[in-house]
Amino acid sequence: MIEKGKVISVKGNIAEISMIAGDSCSSCPARGSCRLSEGIRVIDADNSIGAKQGDIVRIEIAGKAGLSAALIIFGIPVIMAVVGLIISSGMSETSRIAITVAGLIFGLVIAKIVDRISGNKRNFIPYIIDKES
Repeated sequence: MIEKGKVISVKGNIAEISMIAGDSCSSCPARGSCRLSEGIRVIDADNSIGAKQGDIVRIEIAGKAGLSAALIIFGIPVIMAVVGLIISSGMSETSRIAITVAGLIFGLVIAKIVDRISGNKRNFIPYIIDKES
């Protein structure tokens, strides 16, 4: 999804962008990172193009990336917990709980490693595509 907004501040490589809240806000994958105030939404975006305060910019908010991030963050640990539960079948209840929790923790570690390896945060946060003249 591509939106247009105005840069209200820049801190390092992150720009704070103000945009008018539209109909698509309710289904936007970045709505969790958006701050809504009096019909104006404010969102942080990757500013690798070097936009400055006052610039009108176009922002891309990747929809499918939100789904992949959720699968990494939640899916891997849950899958590993289920694997732990399956592996521990036939053991005592205490052992099953311990192995399932260990699987969950191992899944969290794997998710963290995958997140670091991917390193491409541009897929997970909105980013500025270009400035308007």
